[in-house]
Amino acid sequence: MAEEKKGQQQPTFMQIVRHPVTYALFIVVSVFWAVFYLIIDVNKDSRERDQKQNDKMIEIQDRLYKQMLEEVKNRVEPAVEKVNQAATKVDSAAVKVDSVAQQQKVKKGGKR
Repeated sequence: MAEEKKGQQQPTFMQIVRHPVTYALFIVVSVFWAVFYLIIDVNKDSRERDQKQNDKMIEIQDRLYKQMLEEVKNRVEPAVEKVNQAATKVDSAAVKVDSVAQQQKVKKGGKR
């Protein structure tokens, strides 16, 4: 067996290139490369679309958040104004009660 191998010549580069298995291997590698490139390209487009959609969703959420804040302000401001008016009335009433109490103390203190 070792003698048979010594008797055979090594194939030349052109013989290897012209062999049908080499062509088949070249086709398989080319198809694999094309499919791989296509997958990467489609994935890149998909990521760009997803990013645009995410940006649009964030923009919509931002507008909705601002609308919610505006609505809360519109509903709360009148209530805050009423509470402030009531607090002012209570403060003025407390001042009047305090002044009346002070007058009563002065009158009681002056009669003795």
